[in-house]
Amino acid sequence: FGKEEKKRNGINFRIINICQNLKLFQLEAGVPDPICIILFSSRIICKEPSEGWQRLRDMPEVRSEMEAAAIGDKIYVVGGLNNVGKATNTVFIYDTKEDTWSLGTPMPLSLHHAGTTSFNEKLYVVGGYLDAWRPSNSLLIYDSKTDTWTNGHDMPTARGALTAQFVDGRLHAIGGFGSNTLSENEVYDPKTDTWETKVKMPTPREHLASAVIDDQLYLIGGRGEQVNLNSNEMYDYKTGSWIILDPLPTARSGLTASVLGGAIFVFGGESSLQTFEENESYLPGVGWFSQQPMPISRHGLASVTVENNIYVIGGGLVPGASFSGIIEAYHNTVFKNIIKTLEIKEIEVSKPEPSLAENILEKGTETAKDVIEKGTEIGQSAIEKLAETKKIVDQKNLEAKEIVEQKGSEAIQEIEEIILGDDQMMYVGMGVIILIIIIAVIAVAARKKSEPENL
Repeated sequence: FGKEEKKRNGINFRIINICQNLKLFQLEAGVPDPICIILFSSRIICKEPSEGWQRLRDMPEVRSEMEAAAIGDKIYVVGGLNNVGKATNTVFIYDTKEDTWSLGTPMPLSLHHAGTTSFNEKLYVVGGYLDAWRPSNSLLIYDSKTDTWTNGHDMPTARGALTAQFVDGRLHAIGGFGSNTLSENEVYDPKTDTWETKVKMPTPREHLASAVIDDQLYLIGGRGEQVNLNSNEMYDYKTGSWIILDPLPTARSGLTASVLGGAIFVFGGESSLQTFEENESYLPGVGWFSQQPMPISRHGLASVTVENNIYVIGGGLVPGASFSGIIEAYHNTVFKNIIKTLEIKEIEVSKPEPSLAENILEKGTETAKDVIEKGTEIGQSAIEKLAETKKIVDQKNLEAKEIVEQKGSEAIQEIEEIILGDDQMMYVGMGVIILIIIIAVIAVAARKKSEPENL
């Protein structure tokens, strides 16, 4: 059993994945196994996932290495390489409700391998390659309301095969290839039309995929110095720091990624020998899972999430210069059901505990306040008592000193009076002393006379 703890939306819950015995998240013959989740309450919640692929109406023309982004329920597919490997400036608009295609105003430049994303009903197309694979630093902005293009301030570093995402209202253009493989992380603010350089990605790479969950930017896979990578790194724009995460199970480049139900789904890609059909999903804080493969393996493709579906568009069928007009919709509610179930059940199970904790905290706070107040009162009283005692001791010491000084003076005075008294007392004293001496001499003489001769 693999066990992970995850904190999501302020709710603590534990996911215990039964990976081996129940083949969790594994598919056999296109039929998914039940998903079983064990909660703190020891109750088992089982969900049969709804998952699968649907082929939709092909693009009007084949494309590869184009980019796509959604505005509302429409998907905008821009640029890319056409059937003869030339850069294009076309804008195809796919209506997800009607399964129909239309044309938008062409881009001012013909580009492929650009980074494309959307924000506030506008498309932002950054970098890419011009004909002859010349790297561009252009920023083209498309207003979907007016069907018009404008130019933004040029990106500092010209490059293609990069990735672009909006995080907290700012465009992040990361990685790519110019004259070499890059790790640049350059950020554009549409409010000021200015660029800012941020901390570089730990692993330089091109032809990578990216996705955003909870304002965290995930950079997945790609190619570095002609070698496919399985890197999975997260950028926290608030702290400006990078975190290395569990690697992508299948190293690949020319892949694409989109978010559905709180998880990142990574599709397709290529190596020098093959294109990939892999569909692998990453649930932040938990790990990677294999999902139902793509019906047709491709690279240089694009993917976009609209409502409950991921639309996987275009791309080459074989490594290198190849093209298609395929569009397929992928539907998966596994992670959405899991997260929703966990959040609801964990709230039900753990609600009394926070209440008890709050009561304990409240009582503890009240007790602490009482102790502080009482301690303050006792301390203040003690200080006052000490001050009073000191006053008394000082007073007694002063009185004792005065008494000692007084008695000492009296004694000295008496001695002086005895020694320096009138002459009569002095003579009497001297006479007494002389008399004592005479008596002592007579007594000694009489004793010697009475002793034997030999003594």
